[in-house]
Amino acid sequence: MKRNWTLVIAALSALALVACSGSQQPDKSGTEGGTQPTEESKPVETERGKIVLELDSTKAPKTVAQITRLIKSGFYDGQRIHRVEDWVIQWGDPQSKQDDFLQVAVGTQGSGNPLDFEDSGIPHIRGVLSMASTGEKVGGDSQMFILRKDSQFLDGNYASFGKVLEGMDVVDNIQQWDKVYMKVDSEEGGKIKVTMTVTFMKAP
Repeated sequence: MKRNWTLVIAALSALALVACSGSQQPDKSGTEGGTQPTEESKPVETERGKIVLELDSTKAPKTVAQITRLIKSGFYDGQRIHRVEDWVIQWGDPQSKQDDFLQVAVGTQGSGNPLDFEDSGIPHIRGVLSMASTGEKVGGDSQMFILRKDSQFLDGNYASFGKVLEGMDVVDNIQQWDKVYMKVDSEEGGKIKVTMTVTFMKAP
């Protein structure tokens, strides 16, 4: 059964939001009746920047263990950031790697290994990394988000597990469907340092 891994945003009272656009239509350029793209006219994958993350396994051990394992396996490499709003960016659905990603419900899938909820006590302020889930106090799976704005109404309801050490300017400039590539740089004293490279498709 598909599960819709989303955040919940409060507007006077907590309201569920859809984590994926759903209204996007596939690009039909280059199909029958259109102009076939040449090698020279194809967009080029270009680096937008790097984000350095710190995952805190002393405060969210189960969450950090799962995310670290997924990063090392290459699970996130080539995934697209499917949700971009003024206060948050979100990724972690493997469907976003598909060529037909605009035709599927990106934002509804995970790794298939759901977690129990962990309340780390890390406040949901700008730059914090936290788990997306189907609702308050529900464990996540693989989808995560970075906050662009303080959002402490999420405290105690979503599993925060890390923060941005460097690259908030990149976070602020991310666009929907940018790609990510993640690698573990070091693991010391319960803190895991991760570099996330963000790319976009640039017109030639």
